[in-house]
Amino acid sequence: MIGFDLIGNTPLVKLESFSDDKVSIYAKLEQFNPGGSVKDRLGKYLIEQAMERGQIKRGDTIVEASAGNTGIGLAIAANHYGLQCVIYAPIGFAAEKISIMEALGAKVIRTPQNGGMLGAQQAARDYAAEHGAYYTNQFESEDNPGAYRDTMAQEILKELPEVDYFVAGVGSGGTFTGTAEVLAQHGVKNVIVEPVGSVLNGGKKRLHDTEGIGSEKWPGFLDKGLVTDILTITDE
Repeated sequence: MIGFDLIGNTPLVKLESFSDDKVSIYAKLEQFNPGGSVKDRLGKYLIEQAMERGQIKRGDTIVEASAGNTGIGLAIAANHYGLQCVIYAPIGFAAEKISIMEALGAKVIRTPQNGGMLGAQQAARDYAAEHGAYYTNQFESEDNPGAYRDTMAQEILKELPEVDYFVAGVGSGGTFTGTAEVLAQHGVKNVIVEPVGSVLNGGKKRLHDTEGIGSEKWPGFLDKGLVTDILTITDE
């Protein structure tokens, strides 16, 4: 799959309409990854690290819980490495992401909406135990922040030697954690963005329409000491 080689090293552009003489704002265009999101980095890294450790090999089955983007990234990597891919996705998330995962060869199993991502995670664990599949466990694996520590953070430092703030949404917490761990060593302040209905800022858990970010519990590998501020946004 030629597109697999296009994961990472995404464009960094200055947002002229939001910048001024005092502040320059840049955006890392992660939608330029072949699967359309930052999670392509994670899918590639999770599988390559597991293969390097001898935990999976060609022909094996991987399983994960995902609202869509990580599932797409895993399906791309699984396709490339000859693996079977099973994704548990809660009802209520974008149908087009489900279609993309299926087009990439993944088997998608829907879980009840009221169970949220926690319910999908448990279903994925149960599937792995019953079928001998490898659970990639994006919400708890140290490979999640590792994917961004080794790629995105290094790209940002190379492209922007002087950075004051790093701002990112948080779902599993891996993108923020891995990148922030590296940038904090260079004096960068790190800011989380989450939707109303996420719990990181002390709010109550509830359903929200903003996909791809938002957490039902504080991610285990997210160090609160890395967080300068948490901004809450509405679906509107």
